[in-house]
Amino acid sequence: MRLFVQSGRYPSPVAAPDEVWILLENSWNDYSYRTLYSLYRQIGGELNEIGPVKILKLGQQIVEVPLAVGELPGGRLPEDRISRGSGLDYYVSLAGLGAPLARELLQALRDIALDPALRKPFEGEVGLQRSLHRDEPDPEAYYVDARAVIEAGGALPLEHGFSFAFAPGPNAELIEFAFKTPEMKRFVRNVGPSRRVIVLVGANGVGKTQLLARLARVAYTPPTERGAVAEDGRFADAPAFPSIVAVAYSAFDTFQPPSLVGDTAEVVAEQLRDGSGRYAYCGTRDLAAAFLHPNDPVRLLTADAQADLFAMRIEQARQAGRLPLLAKALNTVFGEDSFQRLLPAEVGAEVPPVARAEARLAAFLDGDPKGAFLTLSSGHMIVLHVLASLTATLRRRGLALIDEPETHLHPPLLAALMTGVRQVLEGLGAYAIIATHSPVVAQEVLASQVKIIEFGEAGPLVRSAGIQTFGENTGTLTREIFGLHTEATDYRHLLDDMLESFGSVEAIEEQLGEPLSSQALAHLVAAIARRDRAVD
Repeated sequence: MRLFVQSGRYPSPVAAPDEVWILLENSWNDYSYRTLYSLYRQIGGELNEIGPVKILKLGQQIVEVPLAVGELPGGRLPEDRISRGSGLDYYVSLAGLGAPLARELLQALRDIALDPALRKPFEGEVGLQRSLHRDEPDPEAYYVDARAVIEAGGALPLEHGFSFAFAPGPNAELIEFAFKTPEMKRFVRNVGPSRRVIVLVGANGVGKTQLLARLARVAYTPPTERGAVAEDGRFADAPAFPSIVAVAYSAFDTFQPPSLVGDTAEVVAEQLRDGSGRYAYCGTRDLAAAFLHPNDPVRLLTADAQADLFAMRIEQARQAGRLPLLAKALNTVFGEDSFQRLLPAEVGAEVPPVARAEARLAAFLDGDPKGAFLTLSSGHMIVLHVLASLTATLRRRGLALIDEPETHLHPPLLAALMTGVRQVLEGLGAYAIIATHSPVVAQEVLASQVKIIEFGEAGPLVRSAGIQTFGENTGTLTREIFGLHTEATDYRHLLDDMLESFGSVEAIEEQLGEPLSSQALAHLVAAIARRDRAVD
């Protein structure tokens, strides 16, 4: 790799037969610190601009430039210089060149987003704060996003809403997904139903789980390489996803972990076990073993293995500084009636709510996450495992794909889980697509966030809910978006048969030995009226 430093308004092509890179000095200064350059790539005499980059020298003084004009020895910055893209677009441009070349160049430029350890000697430099971190309220978040751009291969989802379309197969129709989370207005709390969640509903066999699985595999692939996985589906206007977390607790789930060309089975299996990769899985199967031994019978994780994973996720959340987020997500869960008897004595009301949530989590874990986990019922285990896994493994702006979260859960506990999921998504600026058969899940989101999946010749078709789902009662949701109409239920036929046999409401209740429900009474009154009109 050859790197040249130039001055002037425009770059000058270098006489070189192969690829070279040019850093063009810019006279802009940040409080008199001159660090700004424009990076160009030259191939065969043709110049293409990559974007602005800032370079800082150890001990750099105001008005001093960090690099002398000419070719850089060894094709890299000296050891006492560092660089950082002036914006995320710089890393997006590099990602478009392919991950190997992008990483090679960033290493040559001693990029502090790619290698945070390079920042250590520069932490006391005034120029780092005044120039490289100028107008950056959260440098660490910026560096996380920059690394995600390189790893994911392109521009990330926006923090406050984005949209894309996906076709689950080469001939399937595109399905629109729009996350319309608005920016918080100044001085106004960000309250209201979540816009970070899209809910999929539909009959068994319509393809919801397969849709999620295909979406995961294509979303995992960098945008420039998605043509190679066209059999799984195609995107329109989709970003690069920094992470995908799949959640599926059905014993029959068929989620297959995605991988890229060049990935070894051993590396993918290790990432699946420790949750360190861009794809993570939370469920009943030992997905790492399935990836290593695809022809072996499916291996399910034991309760002890799940407890080990839970303890690992707690430690990962702790190391990432995310335990307060997990405590917030679990606060509603811990307040659910079925959980109350499992918890230590309630933390005093005099403690502020945030501190109370953290104290509640600490009291529950009691220094032994695995032991605490093993005291729970299966439903409680699932809820804690899901929230701990999302908190620990979902990256900023990532995408969670959750299949039938109602599996094994009592409705109030399901509602508490959904509250916790929303808390995690808000805390990470992340998003989720949830496939469900439960009106409890649909009840929590706006109609614009609900998609009803139906059978189609070439693949799933989608229609809108037709009613406002947010806050609607579960009976109406069950009827209107899940399609449970009177002809599909048996109790009405039984009531009709009983009316024919016993003749009156009183006789039916005497036969049953207990009073009828209001819904059953309404049906019988209507049936008796029809019968009497027919007699007249």
